[in-house]
Amino acid sequence: MTSHESTSTETAFCQHPLDPETSSALGLSFVAAVRDAQGLEGLMVQRAAIHKAMRVNQLRYSEGVLLQNFLTEKAEAWARTLNVEPSEKLPANKLNALLRRREPCLVVVDGHNLLFRLSILFLQWFEEGRPSLEAREQLTHRLLDQVVRYESLHIDLWFDGDEASCCDRHTRLKVCYSGGKGKDRADRKIIAMLREASPTPRPLTFVVTDDLGLARRIRKTNVIPIACGEFRHFVQASPVHDETS
Repeated sequence: MTSHESTSTETAFCQHPLDPETSSALGLSFVAAVRDAQGLEGLMVQRAAIHKAMRVNQLRYSEGVLLQNFLTEKAEAWARTLNVEPSEKLPANKLNALLRRREPCLVVVDGHNLLFRLSILFLQWFEEGRPSLEAREQLTHRLLDQVVRYESLHIDLWFDGDEASCCDRHTRLKVCYSGGKGKDRADRKIIAMLREASPTPRPLTFVVTDDLGLARRIRKTNVIPIACGEFRHFVQASPVHDETS
């Protein structure tokens, strides 16, 4: 590694993900723990601790999402430094590695869950506290950027909706509405789709959600869950999106 590359790597994981003025003491302690973690095993320990703190409401979700993203970026930096692939126990890093190698993979996105968890990126398109049609379109466009960028990436984006429908926004990006009534409509469709027999082998599949019920159920379907915070870098505005918006 050149000195320039080393400096860039250090800068990448020395940036502070939280506002020191307004963040909780626990959030700031996690920043220090992630920054000081020695290797990928140490990062996996911190990942589990952050997820647990979010589940039991000890850590604000807004902070947890930023910490998850910070940890994912540091794992990438460690892997580059050591010239190894990130651990398979860090799912977002595994997805990144597959895309770099141009290996086919399917990402199934729990759309409304992702919009709520990453609301800081989409809040201007919320109406009465809920994501509007424009918020859903913004998410769709940003995921479209990713399938354009990565030729081996396939995405199925699912939303709750009264009328069942699916449309192709790209040969590798499908946007679906669940149909039906009640809660967890998209979740039920995602589970049914994953359990469905496929005429051809399905590529390695990831599901993006922070819904604990959905995450537990998909463990039985041989897919890999990714937390919304770990997927954040995929839906931030990118050069492709900025040029076409």
